[in-house]
Amino acid sequence: MSSTPSEIIAAAKIVMVDDDLNTLGMLGAMLASFGVTDLTTASTAREAFHAIKKSPPDLVITDWRMPGEGGEQLLQVIRGQPKQAISTIPVLVVTGYADQEMLAAALKAGATRVLTKPVDPKEFYIRIARCLGVSADAMS
Repeated sequence: MSSTPSEIIAAAKIVMVDDDLNTLGMLGAMLASFGVTDLTTASTAREAFHAIKKSPPDLVITDWRMPGEGGEQLLQVIRGQPKQAISTIPVLVVTGYADQEMLAAALKAGATRVLTKPVDPKEFYIRIARCLGVSADAMS
């Protein structure tokens, strides 16, 4: 028997990074409403990478633009670990800067999916499910 999208999301171990604590709280509340209980939050890319390296998650959710190192640098470090499992972790970029240039840069850097702010809960759920390998057919 296969798992439902809700079961897959609820069982996921997630690391989420954003320099805005309000955004972390809002997205964290959405994740909790999806049943996620294994969530590690970080306010810097460096802090997130340490959490990822210590205990690799099923999914990373990151802001794109943060002071200092941002989502692009975090993706470069994650994808730059060729002989380690963390290089293949799906990464969902959540950003308020969604012009075509930024979207292209995020995908080129290795983002699995991109979602723009303000975040719609239904779209957040769908993007997470797709990052975790749930097929479009399973979502309908």
